[in-house]
Amino acid sequence: MKKVAESLKQLQQIFNNKLDEKDIQEVLDEVALIPNLDQQQWAKTVKWLSDDLEQLAVMRGLPIQKKKAYILAFIS
Repeated sequence: MKKVAESLKQLQQIFNNKLDEKDIQEVLDEVALIPNLDQQQWAKTVKWLSDDLEQLAVMRGLPIQKKKAYILAFIS
């Protein structure tokens, strides 16, 4: 849990240059809904969604059971 918290803090520092706090929180909230992501998949997903907020909108529209398959199609 400590590593995840440190990763979040680092990501927030990186994203502060591109996204505001609301955007960062929306990305993190959406990624939290995706079941069974390992740490690498989680990090890639956060980066991908934060780089392309249109993809974040797509992810919001998908049912939870489809989110992981959609993400893995792009980050693998």
